[in-house]
Amino acid sequence: MKEIEKLQRRLKDMVPAGVYEHSLRVQQRCVELASHYGVDTNSAAIAGLLHDVAKRHSADELIYLAEQDDLPITELVLTEPVAALHGVVGAAIIGREFGVTDREVLLAVQQHALGGEEMSALSKILYLADKTEAERTAPEIEAVRALCAQNLDEALVAAFDMMIRTKLNERSLILEQLVRSRNKAVLKLRRSD
Repeated sequence: MKEIEKLQRRLKDMVPAGVYEHSLRVQQRCVELASHYGVDTNSAAIAGLLHDVAKRHSADELIYLAEQDDLPITELVLTEPVAALHGVVGAAIIGREFGVTDREVLLAVQQHALGGEEMSALSKILYLADKTEAERTAPEIEAVRALCAQNLDEALVAAFDMMIRTKLNERSLILEQLVRSRNKAVLKLRRSD
């Protein structure tokens, strides 16, 4: 627990207050879900706490940091740099600046915004915790929260669908990774039926 408290103090000095408060809520939700699904709660707490560390950077800074790490930058990424890059840049930051070496934690942070085609239980938990933390509101949020307690994969598909519907309703661009992640999750569910 002392490690988490130390990370909390460091993070509080690095990110805006709203991002910090959201991170604490996601950390708590991650621990709840990890405990429910038998996933390491310490790893879940670290991933939940640090998942938005890159949100301290502007869009231009995220693009610069992504270029420094040789991350792919497409035209669509440039239209939505915070959504597209804060997860992958954040994973690099927590590796470099926080000394986190746990590959599963780093991958979960990398995938928390847009998912991934291969997601571990921890990645799914962080994605869902970020989308269902206590302060989040959306028309479908309660249904997704209820699914979180029943079936991680069903909840993941519902969360992807919720995010895509939100983007459609806003007439926003939908990043390809979100669609690929959703489709892979649906295929996994179909195979398990």
